[in-house]
Amino acid sequence: MTGSGSILSEKRWTPILNDALILGAITAGQTFVLAFTPQEQHDWQAMNAAKVNKTQVLAARFGETPALLNAWKAFLNDHSRMFFDDFGPRVFTRELLGLKWFGYKPEFSWHQLGFSPGSGRRQMPSFRAYVDNLRAVHFEKPCDRVRVTEEISTFLFNDPESLGRPWTR
Repeated sequence: MTGSGSILSEKRWTPILNDALILGAITAGQTFVLAFTPQEQHDWQAMNAAKVNKTQVLAARFGETPALLNAWKAFLNDHSRMFFDDFGPRVFTRELLGLKWFGYKPEFSWHQLGFSPGSGRRQMPSFRAYVDNLRAVHFEKPCDRVRVTEEISTFLFNDPESLGRPWTR
């Protein structure tokens, strides 16, 4: 380990190895869950603890509610560093795009954000399709932050303008 935190803190881990891991797990139909850093966990609880009651938690079990989706939109907009840092898009951004392109659906709850294979037939991932899609959204340097953010925003909220205002513009 070179530090605490994500899998990318492993000495020999690279974004390309992470891509291979994600594409392999997508091929196998695995589910994914967003893992917060300790600070993000604290921020999520601070933003929502006073707003969420047992009724809202139970209601969210039967479908996404406007309050739940708005809470996630607010949180993600307040945490642009999850998507981009000073060097460009982060690995989490690549992961979200891959999940979108290969048929996954976000699953929101008050406790986590997960991703599962969509119902029906999914496109089997290939590295070629993944790279072609990255090029199509101008992921390479210089990254088109607006286009990438719109793609993620559409994936998560069916609205290209839910995220990134004002942090990508």
